[in-house]
Amino acid sequence: MANEKKNVPLSVIMEEAKKGYIEGIQKVNEKFNLPAFLAEPILSGILADIRQQKNIELANDYASLQSAEQGSKKEGEE
Repeated sequence: MANEKKNVPLSVIMEEAKKGYIEGIQKVNEKFNLPAFLAEPILSGILADIRQQKNIELANDYASLQSAEQGSKKEGEE
């Protein structure tokens, strides 16, 4: 989905992404014939990895924002 060109609402993008994740999980469960009690700890581990990546991205975003603010302050001083 090319959301940049169509201005697709974030809610629609999130719902489509959720559908994609569910389809992927279903395919893995079918491929490996996993019962739910085994899929749950795998998904919990994946969620932990995603949370860690989210925290890294957030820290990077804050650092970029702070850097941009400092750059604009320096330009204003000149």
